[in-house]
Amino acid sequence: VMVNSNLRSESYFRVYPNPASNYLAISLSTDSLINGTVNIYDLNGHLMKKWTFQNSIGYQKQIDIQDLSKGVYLLELMVGNRYRIMRKFLKL
Repeated sequence: VMVNSNLRSESYFRVYPNPASNYLAISLSTDSLINGTVNIYDLNGHLMKKWTFQNSIGYQKQIDIQDLSKGVYLLELMVGNRYRIMRKFLKL
């Protein structure tokens, strides 16, 4: 996990609830404008969902995961082209 001064601590990026059954929420706190991408992968590396955000101070999104099969997934946050944070979550 790489973090810059805008993402000083992983506590600035939350994925909840975990485990989740219908919806997953993500929350990113920053104090400057950022561009980013959020991806969800299954454990075989297949991209299941993707979206982007631009010129955002922080970011919050509720994700509908009802269409995902039960299991473990990886949620990846890419900020610009330099920083990446990964979180595992369990879909019930």
